[in-house]
Parts: sequence; C-alpha cells; structure tokens
Amino acid sequence: MYFAEFYIESAISDRLIPACGDRSVYILDGRNTRDTQKKDAKKWARRHGFQAYRICKGESFTRSRALTAVFRNASH
Repeated sequence: MYFAEFYIESAISDRLIPACGDRSVYILDGRNTRDTQKKDAKKWARRHGFQAYRICKGESFTRSRALTAVFRNASH
C-alpha cells in the first residue's frame, strides 16, 4: 500500500508535526509513478490545508517506511 502522510505546523513552535484525523493520510494508487503520487498528495494537502507531506509504503500504516523526504509548502 502506498499512502501520503500529512503534516501541520505545531501550535507552540515552527516545527512540523503529523496531522491527526481521517484526512491526515491519503491512500495512493500504487500503479502511478512517483511524480503522479506527489501531484495527488499535493492536491489533497491543498484541499485540506496541510503544510507538508511525504510518501510512504508498507503493509499497513503502522508497518510502513517513508519513501520520500517531507515536502514543505504543500498548501501554497
């Protein structure tokens, strides 16, 4: 399973922290290229006001690994 994990800015610092809730992850189509997956994740981030995202892969959300770095300014 491929998915995008989204981040928001902390309320008490400038640090990015993982977002919470059902919209904080987005299941991606594993048949797509990485560039298409990034475009889909960026579109989702803009729609829901997230500041950053990264692409992950794994058997489940808890058994996964990051495939990309955290991309900032996804909502701009």
